[in-house]
Amino acid sequence: MESEGEEILVIKNQNELFMSANKIKEAWEEGKPIIARDKSIFTLYASPFNRKAVESTIELTLKQSEKKYYLYPYIISDEKFVEKFVYIAYPSERFFLNLTKTENLIMLAKAFFNFHPKLLLNGKIGVKLADENNKLIKIIGGITLAFPYIKNGTPVFHSSQIEIGDIIVDISPELSSFKPPSYIEITEGYVVKFIFEGEISRYDFKNKFEVFGLKVI
Repeated sequence: MESEGEEILVIKNQNELFMSANKIKEAWEEGKPIIARDKSIFTLYASPFNRKAVESTIELTLKQSEKKYYLYPYIISDEKFVEKFVYIAYPSERFFLNLTKTENLIMLAKAFFNFHPKLLLNGKIGVKLADENNKLIKIIGGITLAFPYIKNGTPVFHSSQIEIGDIIVDISPELSSFKPPSYIEITEGYVVKFIFEGEISRYDFKNKFEVFGLKVI
């Protein structure tokens, strides 16, 4: 394990990842970007709601993209309005999520992945992040996954396991009968705005989200 300055934690292999729990947790709580890498894989973690971490992440991504790494960036959200719909099944990813007490994940995935047909139904779901995060997404040529999403994507209404390329994504909506909002907008200052398309009453919508501590107006 090494540090690139005081703002970044670098982990050089998976064994080191599992042995570095305290340092990883400390870096996460301080909002520092965390890198796990080996000869061919570069994995990046940062909270999208920490402006300083996002700015450092952008700089770091640009720097590392000049090297012969396969970029594999993730942005992890600890905000409860993004339910546990998508997370990565690799042991190192599960370890990290458990360590940071984070069950929610916004994943930036390379656009060339072949998505499972179950994700390519009518409708779409998206997440709009603040400008810094949009810039990061553009830099890596990625798309955002919170609820299962692609240009023609749709939420999955039942617990299932879907393969995306070489990645296995577990989708286990806690409220399987509830259709999530089709758009989540996080504006400057991280004010959350839900834009919902579908058949659900205001009363039901309010009840579903207020249990997560969200104020519905």
